[in-house]
Amino acid sequence: MPQGAPTSPIISNLICQILDYKILILCKKYRLNYTRYADDLTFSTNNKVFSENYTLFLEELKDIVTSSGFDINVEKTHFQKFNSRQTVTGLSVNKKLNVQNDFYKKTRSMANTLYKTGKFTIDGKEGTFKKLEGRFSFINELVKYNNRLVEDRSLTSNIIEYKKIYYELKRNYLD
Repeated sequence: MPQGAPTSPIISNLICQILDYKILILCKKYRLNYTRYADDLTFSTNNKVFSENYTLFLEELKDIVTSSGFDINVEKTHFQKFNSRQTVTGLSVNKKLNVQNDFYKKTRSMANTLYKTGKFTIDGKEGTFKKLEGRFSFINELVKYNNRLVEDRSLTSNIIEYKKIYYELKRNYLD
């Protein structure tokens, strides 16, 4: 199926519906929560003894996934304990949803370079203002989401600083 097509997520969800049901039954057995984002499967639990059953769970999961016509990417499979940084699709999900610190720093660096030189690179290619705007919007949405979840509605000083840089760049490059 073509990547990036507007219909891809719908088709993916239709194809994986039976797989999701089978995995949910397995998760009930092991007292796990299950989330799927496209082809990224995430399992979480508060069950302190799950680590003892992890290998058995993985074997049963592999049987379900392969019998549905898919393969598990072993290199992307990992077990994260509660006291380590837990990341899912590039997001930190420990106590609150957040981007990793490197993402913040790289975004700030891009904005600073754009502000000083009029251009910047991202992953070895010349960056566009739209790409940078997308990164700022992504950070901003996470901040808004987190502020709805916690009573302390104040933004961190870093986010306030990023917003200042963003609006200055927007004024210079889009107005």
